[in-house]
Amino acid sequence: MTVAQWDICTAKVWDQDHPVVVLTPTALCRQPFLNVLGCSTLYSARQADLRHEITLDEADGLERPTLCKLSPIHLVEARDLHRLRGRVCAERQRQMGAQLIRLYGLWLG
Repeated sequence: MTVAQWDICTAKVWDQDHPVVVLTPTALCRQPFLNVLGCSTLYSARQADLRHEITLDEADGLERPTLCKLSPIHLVEARDLHRLRGRVCAERQRQMGAQLIRLYGLWLG
């Protein structure tokens, strides 16, 4: 399966299949291992902890609200990614990028 950065697929994280967001840059997505963010479908009114989580939804191609955890970043084998579910929308890409920079202290200084 060919993937790109910000695609939402299914992969095994936390010992079972979950939605994941591909974090690896598209130019590097042909490598055997990729960085992904683990997600879980929300079945309650729980709100995202804005320090390290973001909620994805229909705008991202998902059927139900889904909590994306920005920590930890998981390393998965590219061949284990399956079922393309959607793609993180542009606005949420900006939000996630800003949160990742703050969370991991990646700003230039």
